[in-house]
Amino acid sequence: MSSVELLTSAQLAKRLQVSTRTVYRMIREDMIPRKMVGGQWRFDLSEVLESLKSDATSRIPSSRGKRDEIPMERRPGA
Repeated sequence: MSSVELLTSAQLAKRLQVSTRTVYRMIREDMIPRKMVGGQWRFDLSEVLESLKSDATSRIPSSRGKRDEIPMERRPGA
């Protein structure tokens, strides 16, 4: 039986190179799989990465709103 390392929100944020605020936004928008352990969210990195890869329409939320959904050729200054 293999053991799975579960990451905290801060550890996941560091591995994804995003802020913890972005991780919580991803939780709220149901973008990533998670488990509740002792009243705190925990994440299996391989499950999170697979989930983000398999959902072609998923985007890591941006604090700049919907900018990430605008095609590059239509972005101002592109």
